[in-house]
Amino acid sequence: MNSVTIREIIEGLNLEVLHLPEKEIRIHNDELIRPGLQLAGYFDMFAYERIQIFGKTESNYIETLDPNSKINRIDKIFSYPIPAAIVCSNMNIDSVMVYCAKKHDRPLLRTKDSTTKLISRLDNFLEAKLAPEITVHGVMVEVYGIGILLTGKSGIGKSETALELVKRGHRLVSDDAVIIKLKGNTLECTSPEITRHLLEIRGVG
Repeated sequence: MNSVTIREIIEGLNLEVLHLPEKEIRIHNDELIRPGLQLAGYFDMFAYERIQIFGKTESNYIETLDPNSKINRIDKIFSYPIPAAIVCSNMNIDSVMVYCAKKHDRPLLRTKDSTTKLISRLDNFLEAKLAPEITVHGVMVEVYGIGILLTGKSGIGKSETALELVKRGHRLVSDDAVIIKLKGNTLECTSPEITRHLLEIRGVG
């Protein structure tokens, strides 16, 4: 199963770090949650394995809580092994949240993005990183915008066929090894970094 680290998410989305554990945290789940129900005190079926998104609604609601409720509910959220909490719209972060993040050693991050924009960017980022993928032996070419995968035993002429298509103005995607990812209902094909833009022709090199 594919995974992505919190550090990769921080770098990929340019997030501000308020607290980050030294240990590496890997994400395997591309789903997100806004913990409004938990801030209201309801923890049944809490999806703690997801990244927790605190938008303006959640941040403003925290400010309405009495001190005891605020401490108890935020502390309970961070007591679960949440992969990270992200505060949106560059909102001020309550000192209780910072304290609880450090107490339980959970990542606490912030972004300038609005909640909607962050969720969209994070969805796309996680989908790209966590999409199921396989690597197959073959050659992928793009012909008139359609991907065509050439497969078969070594030496039957896959690369030579691809070369003839390239000569006719079509595009080589990958030679020898093709990485195929499932994104939603779409298959996306790419090449390994080491062979990108290269085509091996038998007897030529």
